[in-house]
Amino acid sequence: MKVYKYALEIGDHIKVELPAGAKILCCDWQNGQLMCWALVDPNLALKMRTIRMAGTGYEIEVLPNPLEWRYLNTIQRQGLVWHFFALEVSE
Repeated sequence: MKVYKYALEIGDHIKVELPAGAKILCCDWQNGQLMCWALVDPNLALKMRTIRMAGTGYEIEVLPNPLEWRYLNTIQRQGLVWHFFALEVSE
């Protein structure tokens, strides 16, 4: 297992391909780019995953099952506060 980082597009529901079984650790800014770090086995096939990026006060959809979403972390940037959640199942 290794910790890898992945560049993310900014959006409400962010799609990212990670090796199967990856554990998303956190999201943050690095050199002006939104990134996520994940514990992965780089030898496994890639699977699409979703990260939910929500500002304070935003509606957070928990469908299909609220237990499948895991809180990652909260970051602040340019006076805004963003909260990140990972969908724990592959799509």
